[in-house]
Amino acid sequence: MAENINWYPGHMAKAGRQIKEQASLCDLILEIGDARLPRSSRNPQLKQLIGNKPSLLVLNKADLTGDEEQRRWLAFFRDRKQPAVFASAARKKKGLKDLDQYLDREYRALCERLKERGRRPRPLRIMIVGIPNSGKSALLNAMVGANRVKTGNKPGLTRSLQWVRSGDHLELLDSPGILWPRLDDQNAALALAAVGSISRDACSEEDCGWFLLNWLKDQRPEVFRERYRVEEMPEHAEELLEQIARNRGMVRKGGIREEETYIMLLKEYREGKLGKFMLELPE
Repeated sequence: MAENINWYPGHMAKAGRQIKEQASLCDLILEIGDARLPRSSRNPQLKQLIGNKPSLLVLNKADLTGDEEQRRWLAFFRDRKQPAVFASAARKKKGLKDLDQYLDREYRALCERLKERGRRPRPLRIMIVGIPNSGKSALLNAMVGANRVKTGNKPGLTRSLQWVRSGDHLELLDSPGILWPRLDDQNAALALAAVGSISRDACSEEDCGWFLLNWLKDQRPEVFRERYRVEEMPEHAEELLEQIARNRGMVRKGGIREEETYIMLLKEYREGKLGKFMLELPE
C-alpha cells in the first residue's frame, strides 16, 4: 500500500499562479468538485488563489450519486453560507438549469451595479476552477452548447487557461485542474485516486483498488452480492478479491489476475455500475 501519495507536477504550480493573476479580472468563480467527494475534492488552497471573489460550488458527476446524499450535502453547505448545486454535465445535463438561473441572477446584478456607476453592461466574467478530472471542460462545453474545449476521462488534459464566450452574457475562463502541494490526508488522496482525479503515476490501480475494495466491504457490502455474485462475505479483503476474480474468470495458472481485477473494479465503480453513492457524507 502506498504510504505517501502526492501529485503536483510543474504545470499545476504554473496554473495556480495564473489563476491567482486572472482572478482579479473575473466577477465570479465556479469551483467544480466531484459529487462523490463533496469535501475531499475541494482545493483547500483555493481561497488563497481567488481572494474574496464570490464563488459557486458545482458538484459535477451527480448522476453517480443518490438524491438523499445530495440533499444532506446541500443542507451542509447552506448552513455554511456556501452556494452549491449538483450537476451532471457530461451525461444527463442534470443541474444545468439551476446553474443557468444562478448565473442569470449574477449577470443581472452585475448590470445593475454597472448602471449605477454610469457604465454600459458587459458579459459576466467567470473563472472555472477545480481538481483534475472533475469535468470542468465538460461543464463549460455544456454551458456554451458546443465542444469548445478538449475533454476526456483522465486527469490533466487541460494544461492552459482559455477564454470562451457564451452568448452575449457570459465569458468563461477554463483552467487546468490543480491539486495542492501536500496531500496530508492520505485516505482522501486514495479516494481522489479511486474517482480518477490523481494520475496512476502517483497512485497505482492496486493501491486505489485496494482502498475501494475495503471501503465497499465496510460501507456497501451488498455491491459484491449484487454485482459479483459473492453470496457470503469473507472475513478478509484478500479473500473477497479472490472471489471476485474467480467469479469474473480473471484467473491464471497459479492464482488470480490481481491487477486486472482491481482495474475492473475501479472501472465499474467510475462508470456507476456498482450503484449511486458517495464516498463521504457530512459529519
